[in-house]
Amino acid sequence: MKFIISLIALNLLSAEYSLTADDDKKNNRSAAVSNIDSAQYWAQTNVSLNLKDPIGLGVLIKKGQQIKINNDNRKLFFQGYNSLSNTITVKDISYKVFYTKRKKLEYRLSEIDRIKLRLDNTFNRALLLWYPNIFVHVLPQAVIGGVVTGIAGVITGEKHIDRSKGALSSIFYPMMIYIMGNGFINSWPTAKKVGKGEWLSIPLKGDSAWKIANK
Repeated sequence: MKFIISLIALNLLSAEYSLTADDDKKNNRSAAVSNIDSAQYWAQTNVSLNLKDPIGLGVLIKKGQQIKINNDNRKLFFQGYNSLSNTITVKDISYKVFYTKRKKLEYRLSEIDRIKLRLDNTFNRALLLWYPNIFVHVLPQAVIGGVVTGIAGVITGEKHIDRSKGALSSIFYPMMIYIMGNGFINSWPTAKKVGKGEWLSIPLKGDSAWKIANK
């Protein structure tokens, strides 16, 4: 009787192992397919978009250049073109006083009537404005940081608030590092957006439509 029970248990364990092994194989196959799809997607993604007008003159939109899409006046930073999905990826970076909004957007070229490409020299302007623009980002957040530190001082019962010592230092220093780092990182792209700009209008639909030359 014990032998029969042991045999049944062994068969059940064997069946369970077989099911687990099959599941693992399926998961491994799914992961492999997913990795292939992902690799194929990125292999088809270019960091530039090559466009040519009807007479063959071309323009190359590179990663980091500013564009506008259709009638939207937002200044977007071009990130890449994927020929597999026929989409472009852009970043929307905008200063919002107390924070900087960063959002990645994707547009199908079939939905775009017109792309406007910024032509003026934004690099030199950003080089001049980068340092003062850091303070534009830092000051509003530093004010909030000061208020938070003051409230923390009241809560901890410190009569003479010294942010460099005691419990407040564990709040003050990480906060200032974050605020300054945030200012340094976000100052450059927002400085590049300053100014009205000079724009080349590139139609993607109609008789005068430009064609994609990325192949």
